[in-house]
Amino acid sequence: MAVFVVACAVVTVFTIRNEPQYVRVIPMERPVVEVDESIEMVNINTASSEELQTLSGIGEVIAERIIEYREQYGYFLYLEEIMEVSGVGAGVFERIRGYIYIE
Repeated sequence: MAVFVVACAVVTVFTIRNEPQYVRVIPMERPVVEVDESIEMVNINTASSEELQTLSGIGEVIAERIIEYREQYGYFLYLEEIMEVSGVGAGVFERIRGYIYIE
């Protein structure tokens, strides 16, 4: 079991007449995610229904919804966007986020 700490920052730039006024960096804390390294990572932008179903809480119906969402809206731009798919709420996302990625 591996443990990953995920961190990111939001950069806000305000400009007037295309000149930067100031930059504010806001660190965002994320909880530690425990990952079972024996489970394959899944690219949610290219995964088949069968690959998506290897994820905890993703069955055939939700896998098809993920694929339909992708076909309708295009590739996922960030991992949390998968929660826009009906049936993938915060609980499912917390279980799968250590096993999914986007390219």
